[in-house]
Amino acid sequence: MIDGDYWISYTQSMITDQDVKKLSEVFATKADLRAFATKNDIKAALIPLHEKVNALQDDIDGLRETIQMLSVSIDKLVKSVEDLKQEYSLVVHQLDKHEKWIKQIAEKAGVVLVE
Repeated sequence: MIDGDYWISYTQSMITDQDVKKLSEVFATKADLRAFATKNDIKAALIPLHEKVNALQDDIDGLRETIQMLSVSIDKLVKSVEDLKQEYSLVVHQLDKHEKWIKQIAEKAGVVLVE
């Protein structure tokens, strides 16, 4: 036999249809969850992204190598320009010395130089 107090307590703690309706409005149902992506859907979407990331990484590596080669080439050009500047400076100095000698020789020989 069921005790009366137990039966009242039991029936008061049961969920009613109205409670179920309220809960279904708040929580997602199986039908609602079907609209969300599954684990397999996410994996399928991530594979192309992973491939794109790998391709971008390869492109970045290629660009890094190209930049390194350009940097080496620029360093070589800068050194060449510096060497040419030094050589030009020496040539100008030598030319000035020759011009001075020519003027000295012309003075001693009595030759008038016209500029």
